[in-house]
Amino acid sequence: RHSSQLFERGRSHFVEIFTSLRESNATAPVSVGGDQDYQNALRMAYAGVSADEINYIDDYLTSTEAPRFIIRESIDAYEVFPETFLTPQGTRYQTVKSYRAPLLNGSNVYVYEIVR
Repeated sequence: RHSSQLFERGRSHFVEIFTSLRESNATAPVSVGGDQDYQNALRMAYAGVSADEINYIDDYLTSTEAPRFIIRESIDAYEVFPETFLTPQGTRYQTVKSYRAPLLNGSNVYVYEIVR
């Protein structure tokens, strides 16, 4: 029982994240990138989000397409990300939501939206 609670605790924030991202654009799939592509694919499946709802862009730092949202994870609970950042292509992103240490490893999670 304890292990299942830990597993759910580590994933429940991602259900909230992907559900809110999916609902942010009712007419077409919303584009999302992140710094943990493989894990985010698993988290999207866990959250019940399909590719028809979220267009996940792998390796957003080298992609020619700038995703509307980016999910970033810190190394540990003490690493704090900036409120805004620029990609190598010059696209600016602003924090729209942060989660302090929701993951089992203590990482912080930040959701950024593109600044237009």
